Amino acid sequence: MSARHFTASRAPRQHQRGQALAEFTIAAAFVLIPLFLMIPLLGKFMDMKATTIQAARYAAWERTAWYGSSEWAVGQKSDAQIQSEVQQRFFSDAPTAPLRSTDQNQTGAVGGKQLWHDHAGTSMLSTYSAGAGQGGQTPGTMDVFLSGVQKIVNVIDSVLGTKFKLDMKSLYTSTVNLNTANTSAITLATGSGSSGFTAPNFVMSQVLVANGWSANGPDFVKAQTEGLAVLSLAQRSPVKEVMDIVQTVIGTFVEELKPSSLKLGGEILPDYVPPDRLTAVPAAAPAPKKTATQRRDEEAAKQKAEADTLTNRIQTKVNALNAAIVKTQNSINSCKADKQTEFDANYKECHDETYCSIDAGFLGCWEHKTRNVCTVKMPPGGWGTSYTPKADASVACHAGLDQQIADLQAKLNDPDLQLAKTKSDEQLAANPSLGNDPVFMAQRNSALNDIAAYQAQINDLQRQKNGI
Repeated sequence: MSARHFTASRAPRQHQRGQALAEFTIAAAFVLIPLFLMIPLLGKFMDMKATTIQAARYAAWERTAWYGSSEWAVGQKSDAQIQSEVQQRFFSDAPTAPLRSTDQNQTGAVGGKQLWHDHAGTSMLSTYSAGAGQGGQTPGTMDVFLSGVQKIVNVIDSVLGTKFKLDMKSLYTSTVNLNTANTSAITLATGSGSSGFTAPNFVMSQVLVANGWSANGPDFVKAQTEGLAVLSLAQRSPVKEVMDIVQTVIGTFVEELKPSSLKLGGEILPDYVPPDRLTAVPAAAPAPKKTATQRRDEEAAKQKAEADTLTNRIQTKVNALNAAIVKTQNSINSCKADKQTEFDANYKECHDETYCSIDAGFLGCWEHKTRNVCTVKMPPGGWGTSYTPKADASVACHAGLDQQIADLQAKLNDPDLQLAKTKSDEQLAANPSLGNDPVFMAQRNSALNDIAAYQAQINDLQRQKNGI
């Protein structure tokens, strides 16, 4: 009874464990695996959204400093230029590239960021656009009132010949659209064919209320505010020139009325800080003057340093020339050895023969000796042709030696190595009496002899090369 009860009670538990394993397998295949594939995609989409927000903020801020119409004299940037900058600085595949002023002139599509690619390596970026503009009237009752004031000021400006424009359009907006691509890898990971899932598109707008009209420096501020100072008419041509003449004449009698003392009409100085608000910085103490001895010593030290530099440079080139001469001589000796080896191995026959060293006449030979006798075979090309065709065809024995000897001549002709001769030639031409100066002539002859000795070595190497 107990055995039957044990068998009957164990069978359902075994069946339940198999059912749990099957359920887990189904959940892993249809839920967990797609979820794991979706996590990286969600991260990519979040990065695309964050980039779109940053691009919208950038476009709106750019419009506060760069105007999009011809109403302002300077500081203009079109929507196309801002879109090009957004393209290069936010959507391109070069996040570490430096910002350049030429970004606004770039055209054409750019590759999306490396992060914006699906599991198959396909770009998830489909299309994008960026626009920024100055909106209409800034909202608020005060702006409506100031609009009427602006019209009155414009009438006064037209009479005075000035220009003042109060920026009543301080609403700066931007919109950036980023459309993602519903790639095949995304479709496979999300099952969009059955679930209706599609890749999201991002549209971000930014709105700023700012007074951007004075962002172009003090000169721009002066040009815009000058119209508010009615007496500033006296500071503009031709009134200014006439008043300067009048003030100069009157100033001869009254010092305070000179143009340098009295500014008629006032003077507009944007961002001017009064001198009493600045911290005085004591002027640096002047450097003490150098004595004649110090100047001579400095000049002598400078000349010695230049002479030492020239001497070291010439010695380095002399050492290089000597090393090159030794190298070329070794190359010639090696070529000669190669030719001799080729000749001995192929075109020279030697054998031993016995001969009588002491002839006793009719009594016979008193002493016999052995000697090595060699004969030369005919070369492959016949008598008169080369016995060393392989060595003759070697670049090292001909073209290579020619190049080495040409390099030697170029080193000897270097202006630094010819400097002593060149300088003495110039000095002798300028002052022929130096030919009677034994010290000068000894130095000149020493330089000429050194050059001649090196030239003789080069000529000898050329002769050896020709005789190989």
